[in-house]
Amino acid sequence: MGEWLWSVVFLVAILGFFLLREGARASAVEKWIVSRGLSRRFPVPPEGPQPAANLVARLSTHGARRWGFVLEGTLDGLPVTVAEHESSTSLNSPPAWFTIVTWPIQGASGRIFMHRGTGSPALANAAKAIGNAVREPLYDALGLSTEGQGAHIETPGGWTVYGDPGVREGWLTPQKMRELDAWPHGGSFVREDGHGAWRVQEKITVENLEKLPGQFAAVRHLLQDSTF
Repeated sequence: MGEWLWSVVFLVAILGFFLLREGARASAVEKWIVSRGLSRRFPVPPEGPQPAANLVARLSTHGARRWGFVLEGTLDGLPVTVAEHESSTSLNSPPAWFTIVTWPIQGASGRIFMHRGTGSPALANAAKAIGNAVREPLYDALGLSTEGQGAHIETPGGWTVYGDPGVREGWLTPQKMRELDAWPHGGSFVREDGHGAWRVQEKITVENLEKLPGQFAAVRHLLQDSTF
């Protein structure tokens, strides 16, 4: 058998393995959501599920490229959407799969979003170094204000918190900053006009879904106003 044929056989075997593994994941997730009273939204609208699609756009350069599982249901008495999607975290990064959880937040107004580490903060810092002529159009494109105390705050724990200063500082109390720095589950966050979102770089699996109720309680507390 020629070398090229062995290569074809190898590629077909690899493809078959991944298809079988993906089929097993999908089957397990379908059984889990039925047992927990959740539902799968299918087909997904071309513009993506809302408000998840809009909130993903706050946390990635191009928003969601495509959608996988979109689950809907109730957690802690709140309507929740859990949606896996492929997107890029920055202009030069390859696409990866993420899961975003969205829910309504009473009293949330304006926009705040948070990343830890590199990504969008690097863009903002570069724009700041270049000067106002470049920084202001960039912040305007991101929907941020350059007035007052600036468009972002760096926490001691390495988070960059964006948002119009009045909205951001109304939420980011000293206690909230400590809670944010102590957050153990990774990911990034958005609070925007009545909704919250938490996004992590992973696909939906039964193992991840099993952890979600406890994590959801913690992320709800984190993103809620201090007065609630």
